[in-house]
Amino acid sequence: AERAERLREAAAAEPAPGPGEAFAADPAVFVARTARLHGRVALAAGASVFFSCRLEAGLGPIVIGSNVNVQDNCALHTRADGLVIGHDTTLGHNVRAGDGRIGPHCLVGMGARLGPGTVVEADVLVAAGSATDPGQVLDSGWLWGGRPARKLARLDSERRAMMARTVASYAAYGRTFRRLQARSGGEG
Repeated sequence: AERAERLREAAAAEPAPGPGEAFAADPAVFVARTARLHGRVALAAGASVFFSCRLEAGLGPIVIGSNVNVQDNCALHTRADGLVIGHDTTLGHNVRAGDGRIGPHCLVGMGARLGPGTVVEADVLVAAGSATDPGQVLDSGWLWGGRPARKLARLDSERRAMMARTVASYAAYGRTFRRLQARSGGEG
């Protein structure tokens, strides 16, 4: 935790990227200076893209809903239809995803890999380190895990509450970092 805080402080002190290097964020979103967004990327109000993320919208767009947080070191790359992420969703640190859909009220755990064409329905928890096969559909209301991901358990009220707390806490982090970054002369 201490190391992560030092990295965030160092990132906030970095100069803003030059023209064409970063996404020009709406004032209601947070995009860390160390994040790189290229191509057609749309971020709804309250969305956050944290440190060292790379969002590459190749042929298809990347559309990120309200109050979505894309945590440190995520890599999202589209090569065909694009990627749409529904509101109030969390992508944990080091998530990798390509073309597909992630519904609202989801949590994709740290280090998960979503294969091309994956559809994560609404209200899904994907366990850390899990991977999906290309085109796999993860049904709503379940905890999914493994390689390839499979249903592990129905989501209960405790898991849903944890998912909602995660969205709320990272939305607060995004607002705080946006203010700090703006004070230090950066955009976002």
